[in-house]
Amino acid sequence: MLTVRRKPPRITPTRPLLALLALVLALFTLPALPAAAEPAPAAAVDWLRVDGNQIRDAAGRPVTLRGVSLIGPRHRGECTNCTPRSIADLIDLSVDESAGWNSRVVRLPVTEWAPNDSLTLAQNIERHVDPYVQQAVDLGVYLIVDFHRVQNFGSTNGGVPREIVQEFWNYVAPRYADIPNVIYEVYNEPISPASWPQWKSYIQPVVDDIRAAAPNNLLLMGSPNWSTMVNQAAADPIDDSNTAYVYHLYPNQGAATAANLDQRFGNAARQIPVVLTEFGWNPAGPYSDPVVTQGTTGCWGSPLRDYLDARPQISWTAWVFDNYWKPQMFDEDWNLMGGEFMGQFVQDWLADLANHNQAGRDNAPGADDALGSDAAPEGVIVDNGGAGYSDTGDWVRSTSTPGFYGTDYAHSGSANASPAKRAVFQPTLPATGTYNVYLRWTPDANRATAAPVTVHRGGGAGSASVTVDQRVNGCQWNLVGTYQLTAGSDARLELSAASAGYTIADAALFERVG
Repeated sequence: MLTVRRKPPRITPTRPLLALLALVLALFTLPALPAAAEPAPAAAVDWLRVDGNQIRDAAGRPVTLRGVSLIGPRHRGECTNCTPRSIADLIDLSVDESAGWNSRVVRLPVTEWAPNDSLTLAQNIERHVDPYVQQAVDLGVYLIVDFHRVQNFGSTNGGVPREIVQEFWNYVAPRYADIPNVIYEVYNEPISPASWPQWKSYIQPVVDDIRAAAPNNLLLMGSPNWSTMVNQAAADPIDDSNTAYVYHLYPNQGAATAANLDQRFGNAARQIPVVLTEFGWNPAGPYSDPVVTQGTTGCWGSPLRDYLDARPQISWTAWVFDNYWKPQMFDEDWNLMGGEFMGQFVQDWLADLANHNQAGRDNAPGADDALGSDAAPEGVIVDNGGAGYSDTGDWVRSTSTPGFYGTDYAHSGSANASPAKRAVFQPTLPATGTYNVYLRWTPDANRATAAPVTVHRGGGAGSASVTVDQRVNGCQWNLVGTYQLTAGSDARLELSAASAGYTIADAALFERVG
């Protein structure tokens, strides 16, 4: 069992020291001198427990764990062109409010201890886990110790034999059993067989072993198919009263819409506690995997935040607080990446909700916190294919790129400039006045670089023209300009396909501001 330093260490007296102590005791009748101040003990955290679909602290208050996931400590030197930074430094940074970071939980992957490793299991834990458990205790934050396997389970098809998992947890579970900061993630991503009953049969004895040694630590349980089978877990949970269930989410699983996320893990989260211990995105390019993690803040990250903030029983750690493993939050020199990259967005998200549903704090859900991303403008919306929309030329309806308004979007059907193709958004406005006019599109590298947009004011008041770059800033309402528009159906916005690249006609919004 690891002994953490919560107060200055106690000294076990030797025989000569006992004689000295006796002399000191004899002096207790003398006037006492002012005592030297003891160093302050580390910030204590509550034991966490499961109650229905909610994680709670010792006083029964709801807890939403929010933070970041690191890479495995043994992988720090893999990037040859990255500025190095230690795991200890990254943990400090992730919780440093003065640096803009407000993680309340940090996930620590423990990778590939296995037979024939260069380190024994004991050496691996002592070097790559113990120091960070102590650091979490000193900082007063939670630490997820993650058995970070991405592998089949079982004794066939290259699977991990259960004995390997048991050996790991039989060493680790009792080691941190008295430390409430430590949460156990039992198996990162089992892959195959893609069967919850087979997985449950495989992992239940491991859970039983953990509980025999560590009755109080919160457990996080993955599932087959890269930890995506929480629906089956909800129907047939693990036999343990203090287990939450892991889901791993990336853009390759589809749009971050309520309909999609409900069926993946949201419906299950109404019954069991769900923790997203991995999710992340970056735009196409060197900082994103081209298959799994390719996405943008506007199209994927922002709607995901809206979804999770509306369901605060779901906890999360964003993947990955690093400058090398994808999708990373920093570039190679530790500059935080913003815009359509995930880093700045995650930092702002953690700051907005730094004290929301945190253990040991008496704040009601949502009190004084910025839940959800920035509110969208409100007004008259004209959607492609709906009332007030028309087009000339062969426009094509599509749903292939997520982040559109309504049920689909229209595109020009070709990357060639086609001036004859026009899409018209013609609202019925309630009154003459000043309006902000917005246009929405789904972004991609193949989009129009300078699509012409003309706003007709109506009533013979003329028009104004601008161009928009549809490769960027998609999946959101982009302000075209502010105009004096007439009441009724005379004002309109025209979008031309005269620019090279696919032109996207998704929706337009007319917001009265004066």
